[in-house]
Amino acid sequence: MQTRGRILLADDEADLRGLMARALERHGYEVVPVADGRQAADAWCGEPQGFDVAILDVRMPVMGGYEAFCLCRDRSPQAKVLLISGYVDRALSERIAGEQNVRLVLKPFRTGELIAAIEGLLCAGQSEEESRDHAH
Repeated sequence: MQTRGRILLADDEADLRGLMARALERHGYEVVPVADGRQAADAWCGEPQGFDVAILDVRMPVMGGYEAFCLCRDRSPQAKVLLISGYVDRALSERIAGEQNVRLVLKPFRTGELIAAIEGLLCAGQSEEESRDHAH
């Protein structure tokens, strides 16, 4: 069965990580769950097939989601990342405001909101690629 995309999911809350993984799988995504930002960065850099989107909790032990995002972006400048947080962080919002392939979703969120944010990231990347293809 073909999947809609491959997602790296990092959240230190095991119950929430499991719920999100099952919901994403029900919507046709292949999910690789990890427990912290360091594991996410290692997986992103070490996976030969790569990921379509990384979902990273902003606040995690060992390494937070924003730091993991920076490492992913350094390795793959076109990395598509969905940062999730239970806290409104104005400084973080300002840092990512100019980033093209990054979205911030606040917890708690509904599955539909998560799916919409993922699809928004995936569609944005496709339309950019199509624009470049038509320009040449």
